[in-house]
Amino acid sequence: MTAVSRHITSGGDSGGPWFYGGTAYGIHSGYQTISNVKRSQFTPAVNMQNTVGMRVNIKE
Repeated sequence: MTAVSRHITSGGDSGGPWFYGGTAYGIHSGYQTISNVKRSQFTPAVNMQNTVGMRVNIKE
């Protein structure tokens, strides 16, 4: 699980993609309070195919 510096997502975003440009970074999974700061978090897409048999397709 990866957490970012602040809470930047909304309710209902869970399961959605984290991406920038044509690169997939992960799947959104909510937020956690870490060191008294709410932080959005995602499961990284690195090795997703090998770990859970999932493939990420991106259409440009």
